[in-house]
Amino acid sequence: GGRPGLVSAVLVAWPLGARLDRRRVTRSEWVGAVALTAAIAVFVEVGNPRPGHARPPALAWMAVAALGIPVVVVCVLWATKSAGRRRAVLLAVAVALLLARVAVLTKASVVRRAHGGGPHCLS
Repeated sequence: GGRPGLVSAVLVAWPLGARLDRRRVTRSEWVGAVALTAAIAVFVEVGNPRPGHARPPALAWMAVAALGIPVVVVCVLWATKSAGRRRAVLLAVAVALLLARVAVLTKASVVRRAHGGGPHCLS
């Protein structure tokens, strides 16, 4: 799908940016790259994106909530005690996780609206 491909572009842009800035890639940046790669793999496996698959199964929603919500909370709490680059990264991770949920909900709502009209979006 397009979303994992778009996000994975960061994995290409990041080392190129470091090279253009003439700086070495830090250990924490490598850890971030590995975490991003793992997140993309989980997204593709759990989300099972494919055309016509607009509504994830309930088990997928539960897995995402069970794993994602605690990560968001930890990131926000840790960010309140951090500063600079670390704080920015923690808040970016929290926002990205929340925006991913918004994207899925938006897609499901648009598909429901297209197939059944307004009242069906609420059920």
